[in-house]
Amino acid sequence: GFSVSGSDEPLVAALGEDIILPCKVDTPVPLEELELEWIKKDTSSLVHLSIAGEDQPESQHKSYRNRTQIFHEKLLTGDYSLKLKKTEVQDEGKYRCVVHSRTQSEEVVVELKSVERLFVTGTNGPLFVYAGGEIVLNCFVDTHTPIEKLEVQWLKAEDETLVHLFVKGEDQPESQNQLYKGRTELFNESLADGNFSLKLKSVGMKDKGIYKCNVHTNTESAETTIELDVGPSVLHIFLYVFSIGSFLIGLGTVIQAGCYLFSKSK
Repeated sequence: GFSVSGSDEPLVAALGEDIILPCKVDTPVPLEELELEWIKKDTSSLVHLSIAGEDQPESQHKSYRNRTQIFHEKLLTGDYSLKLKKTEVQDEGKYRCVVHSRTQSEEVVVELKSVERLFVTGTNGPLFVYAGGEIVLNCFVDTHTPIEKLEVQWLKAEDETLVHLFVKGEDQPESQNQLYKGRTELFNESLADGNFSLKLKSVGMKDKGIYKCNVHTNTESAETTIELDVGPSVLHIFLYVFSIGSFLIGLGTVIQAGCYLFSKSK
């Protein structure tokens, strides 16, 4: 007889990566007797079938075509593990590794607990704000990873200046560059929904540039970039227009006086 073993702990995969679902027997089944089935437990879909060491791809569910592999060179040693390629979110769940010989059938269940995904999106096109105002730089995170295990960095791209840091579920104001202290804010009530947009207050001309929202998990990272353009404040524009207007009025007065004097001289 033989017994089958798998993994004592649930498995975690990164989206798009390959993962091995372990399945081994203590006493190898003779190859000519071996029938090996991998089945998705919740849907009863046939993930992989091997008979006498030969794969049967025509029998497997279409969603697993060209995405599964057993290690034929290890079958004689009792290693019936399955490589699942290019993991997808729908691959999450429990898998039955069923081993048949002519006289016995045994199985073990292996759980793929989660397929971690990480997508980060922002704003298309540059943003504009007048100096002295405030602006929201958008950053939306789609992931399975709890926010307590995320690290979110807002950086000024030109010199990698740290604008804002969020680690282990909390802001880290002591880490940010002095230029941004007291001027940045996340939307705490929306963090659980993946909204890591940054409010930048009291914007100055030096804030003009490209910003990066960089998000890290234990296994991967992703980012989005936003370009910020800053114009003179409304007050500056008013003073500029006023000074130009005053200049033109003064110039007109001078011209008018000159014309008057010129006409009097005649």
